[in-house]
Amino acid sequence: METLQPLDWGQHRFREDRSTLDATLTLKAAIQNTKAKDWITIMFDIKGAYDL
Repeated sequence: METLQPLDWGQHRFREDRSTLDATLTLKAAIQNTKAKDWITIMFDIKGAYDL
């Protein structure tokens, strides 16, 4: 199993001015674009939003 930290997603960076909903929808799209063949488990504590 591979564990990615929030800032390990290549060029993607943390940005505080994004909404939680925007970050969640962007994260959903990023996951759908992966080629994972197994389950993906995401655990995070939102204190801002991820710029994916």
